[in-house]
Amino acid sequence: MSCNHIISDSEIESIYKIDSTYSVEFKKNECRFDETSKFIHLYVEKDSNIILHKPIVWDFLEDSRLYSISNYGKVARFDQIEISSGYKEDGISKIFDERAYSVLKRNNFKEIQLSATRDGIVVWPRLFYKFQNPKDDDKIRQQFQIYLIKIHGLSMDDSIKKMSIIKSVDKIPISLSCPKDGKIYFSEWLMEKIKSNKVSLVSKMYKEVS
Repeated sequence: MSCNHIISDSEIESIYKIDSTYSVEFKKNECRFDETSKFIHLYVEKDSNIILHKPIVWDFLEDSRLYSISNYGKVARFDQIEISSGYKEDGISKIFDERAYSVLKRNNFKEIQLSATRDGIVVWPRLFYKFQNPKDDDKIRQQFQIYLIKIHGLSMDDSIKKMSIIKSVDKIPISLSCPKDGKIYFSEWLMEKIKSNKVSLVSKMYKEVS
């Protein structure tokens, strides 16, 4: 047990223990920087099966710079969550995020902050996370326009018309980004471009807790 004045272990555990079939194991639990940071690594299991590719990492900060305004406050920094493929369709990421929001609000946090990479660049905006730099939204929508042309076969004019109504990443229609006709998903297509160094995208994002 460490730095419980920032947030208690039981509160963190409650984010992921959705019901009796879930269990949480803390791999690292450190109180750092003169007790101003609670640093956590944890695994989550469901029915004794690990549902994550790697540990969830949180850094709970007693007083840190906010992304939303020029001020300081209580911040929860979150590392990427990688759900095992067999559980992705269950919407567990969304459930965990909603539960984290409630717990952090109860503990007077001001923001959740993360660095979005890979498919998180597309997923997190749908969960109401905002880009610290609005230009990142523009970059991703530019890539989506290329995706519409190359994968969906739209003409340049048609892609421009389509993008004129998609004002932000969270407004990208799931029917286009996750087509049901066998075409590659936008997030997977974008990951391939990132892996091949054809495009570089790591976006700082945040959600205000109020």
